[in-house]
Amino acid sequence: MSSSEPEFNDAREYSSLEEVMNTLLTAKGKSFRELDQTGRALTGGNKGSLGQIIEESVLKYAINSDAAPDIHIGDTSYELKVTPLKHIKKGKQTSAKERLVIDIINYLTLADETDFESSKMWDKAKNIILVYYYDDRTDKKKELRIDCKVLASYLMKYEADDLATIKNDGLSLFGVGGSVRW
Repeated sequence: MSSSEPEFNDAREYSSLEEVMNTLLTAKGKSFRELDQTGRALTGGNKGSLGQIIEESVLKYAINSDAAPDIHIGDTSYELKVTPLKHIKKGKQTSAKERLVIDIINYLTLADETDFESSKMWDKAKNIILVYYYDDRTDKKKELRIDCKVLASYLMKYEADDLATIKNDGLSLFGVGGSVRW
């Protein structure tokens, strides 16, 4: 490995949630171009490249296609999601710019899932760390996503009503075929 390449935390293990959140705090206010230590920002064409910059250059773990959550702290795992926000109503309000995909459903193994709490989707969704940035670009040919700046990092917490909705949605979406009964 050359001296310009970062050393990676291959196990994606951290000592505490505080360590992870403090590390992510160092990215606040910086553009993805400033954060990128691997040159990933310059390759373009990859919708997930901003998340990969956070993974590689901030949290120091190699990108992967592992189905398991990204970050491990003791017996608890966390999924990292990097997602854009946009200003609406003439800049007076904030909204999600796009839908956030938690997991891709594998229809071949879906029938093996027996309940919501042990489902692969919930394994990823129960502990999510969100990294937000504003994407208010008006000319997407001249303004690049890599120049957007990290706004904040946040540990998602579900209210009881939200959790009930998530579980109910799982029942209605996956229980239809009779194979999954959450």
